[in-house]
Amino acid sequence: MRDLHPIRDYGLVLAIDNSRKDEVVNLVTKVGPLVDGIKLGVPTLLANGVSIVGRVRDFYDGPLIADLKVADIGIKSRGETYEWSGTNRSIVETAVSAGIEYVICHTIVGTSSIEECIAAAHSLGGRVLTLPYMTHEGAGLLFDHPLDSAHVSKTLEGQGMGRVGGRILELAREKKAAPTGTWRSRQVTVSDLILLLGEELGVDGYIGPANHLGVLRDYRRLTERFVMATGVGRQGGSVREVFLELGEKSAAIVGHAITAAPDPINACEGLAAERDAARKEARKGM
Repeated sequence: MRDLHPIRDYGLVLAIDNSRKDEVVNLVTKVGPLVDGIKLGVPTLLANGVSIVGRVRDFYDGPLIADLKVADIGIKSRGETYEWSGTNRSIVETAVSAGIEYVICHTIVGTSSIEECIAAAHSLGGRVLTLPYMTHEGAGLLFDHPLDSAHVSKTLEGQGMGRVGGRILELAREKKAAPTGTWRSRQVTVSDLILLLGEELGVDGYIGPANHLGVLRDYRRLTERFVMATGVGRQGGSVREVFLELGEKSAAIVGHAITAAPDPINACEGLAAERDAARKEARKGM
């Protein structure tokens, strides 16, 4: 296993979705020294293949994240070796072997999918981030959907995850008894379930919506793990609000506000200054 480049607390992460290799490299050389991590999106990886990871690494020695949102099949073979052998293993291993530290993977498609992602990444020294919520309009249609807690608990019990099922029932009681306004929903939601599964299965952190501070607040009630919040800039989130809401073990992910700026260096310097000021403010209020 190789050494990881961890993203520091109160980090600023650059999101790149550009498909042109020369523009990606140019951006990395300009603003790489100003950021604490770089997230490579599907357009960048599809247009250039995994070789773009090595090219970025030529100019940047910090943490790299593959925003693949892996949501494929996880299969555990029941032969002599009893190991994971699904599509997710192939995807994650390819990314980590290319030089990626963190791979973003979905949990909403089911437990074996995220379990395989975690096993594949960890076997090579990589890490997995999952998504209990997303930033786009309409995301709440599924992520905010209330659970049938009894059904979920019974199903998890049958999968050998009775501890999570018990926590779901406990959380349902907590929410009902909590003062109004403590939680966004009085019921346990799909987002809550994804977080609790992440805690049980051992994900390395979560992706959260910077433009939904109430969602981030709920995250922090359920986890102390690292949270990277996206949606800063054109989707309405701010670096300052992310850090004040999440505190330590957090990072703000910024894409368009840097990559589409007339002067990306100037834009990044402004956001880095906002990061530094927010970090001081957040620590002062602890």
